[in-house]
Amino acid sequence: MIKTHFNNQLKKLGYPEGLTIEYSLSYCQGDGMSFYGNLDEDDIEKLMLRIYDPNTAGENAVLRVKNLLVRKEALSMLEILREADIGCCRMSIERNSHGHRYSHYNCMDLFHEVDFESFSEEHFEAIRAAGLVTGEVTDEHITRWQSIWNDFVGRLEHDIKSTSQQLEAEGYALVEGTPYEEVVSWEFNTADYTVQLKEHPEHDFDIGCWDEELALQTIQDIVDGKQRYLRLEAKILDRETEEELASESIGGLVIDVNDRSYGSYRRELVSNAIAEVRKIQLKNAISEHHQMQESLVRKAA
Repeated sequence: MIKTHFNNQLKKLGYPEGLTIEYSLSYCQGDGMSFYGNLDEDDIEKLMLRIYDPNTAGENAVLRVKNLLVRKEALSMLEILREADIGCCRMSIERNSHGHRYSHYNCMDLFHEVDFESFSEEHFEAIRAAGLVTGEVTDEHITRWQSIWNDFVGRLEHDIKSTSQQLEAEGYALVEGTPYEEVVSWEFNTADYTVQLKEHPEHDFDIGCWDEELALQTIQDIVDGKQRYLRLEAKILDRETEEELASESIGGLVIDVNDRSYGSYRRELVSNAIAEVRKIQLKNAISEHHQMQESLVRKAA
């Protein structure tokens, strides 16, 4: 479930599918999440569109206009790289020395090969032929293109780290969406029995067979703290000896965080457990009756 969420969120942010995702969420030093892989031209374009999205500036009109202008320049610069066709318009998120022991936002380095000063006249000719530059390619062009690229690289490096930190927090939210340990959440006593309702951690929560839209929405609701998941168990105990007489449970249960009826499963589980006790009692009573009958027959003989 956690990896499904990470994959989906990265895709929504413009990162490609198929990245190597690693994480450790045990509240230990060095824990977190990291992701590695290659970014091609289409991936870079998607990331540029988001990173320079004017709407990310909120109500700040000056920054909105600035982002809009820089995005236009950045996309033009990307088109120049494509037309130059020197195979350098690729990037990769790679594991650094920390990534061999840990999984967190400082385990990733961004690599690229873009250097406009290394372009040859052949590359500039391809750029002119595509109509992207009129006349001579000057030092001013090269300096401007490299400046835009460097700005994008810096923003993307920050985005990679902040995305890792955000997904780490959301990963912990999913971990905390199930009970940490077994806990009695509800209990009542009769003259002879104690009825308990217990929450258990659901470590094998599998949504692989769910409808995709429902699965992703459920995961998001857990991240947002609206729902939680668990295994629920009803137990009937002998009140005097505390011996377990019967139990009934259901796993993979997803409920709203404030739902104390557990989506009506509390009543159902308790009823089934009580019915099981009565069934056992009836079976024992019948067995005792047969034994008594047999004993009377033997005595009469």
